[in-house]
Amino acid sequence: MSKDFELVGPSPLDDLDKALKTAEFFSRSSLVPSDYKNKPENILLSWQAGYEVGLKPMQSLTAFAIIKGKPVMYAETALALVSSHPDYGGLISEIILEDGKFIGKKITIMRKGRPDVIEKYTIHKATRAGLMGSQTYQKHTEKMFTWRAIDFAVRLQFADVLAGVGSTIVMDEEREIFDEDVPEPTPPALAPSEEIDDDDEFLANLKILANEDELEELYDALDENQKIKYQKHYILKKAEF
Repeated sequence: MSKDFELVGPSPLDDLDKALKTAEFFSRSSLVPSDYKNKPENILLSWQAGYEVGLKPMQSLTAFAIIKGKPVMYAETALALVSSHPDYGGLISEIILEDGKFIGKKITIMRKGRPDVIEKYTIHKATRAGLMGSQTYQKHTEKMFTWRAIDFAVRLQFADVLAGVGSTIVMDEEREIFDEDVPEPTPPALAPSEEIDDDDEFLANLKILANEDELEELYDALDENQKIKYQKHYILKKAEF
């Protein structure tokens, strides 16, 4: 499917030698983000990723971060790109309240000819992801929730436009949760009667879940030891919805 964007000039890979020389020059500048300082290969990777979604070279340097060697796009850039798409139908931002108190944001992304995509990000989700201990989330809760919801909704509604480019939000969470250099906490030992078989009911139910609400209900029913055991299964399944 056409993304309805014009590619910006020739691809950086059309003349690789020239592109590398230019990237080396840029990498020595104090104006480039830290991901690109003295890393011309990262600059070239960013340029090519930006080219494929219609960004100019300088725009690409501020649109992407390089995480685990992969160019991933900031939510602000993703929204800017889809906002200029001819099928973009607008964005609705709403506050979610519980007992009169703010608990999250609801974002609706509209696209002509397609159903609206709605994404909610709440304190409950942020707490489960271990984010509410962050000073940034404590001081700028509404702003951070808004951009998380926008990021997920935009990527669902305009996956073809963003061409599968990864998200800084998702990659940051994966880096925190799955980084091999960070040892995982040892879960408390379970009594023999509490041992969980790998082929147990939880994993079987995980395969047939229809939506995120069912996943949350299934996970919330676990005790603390089981939640530790199945945390990665839960996170990976959540990413599918």
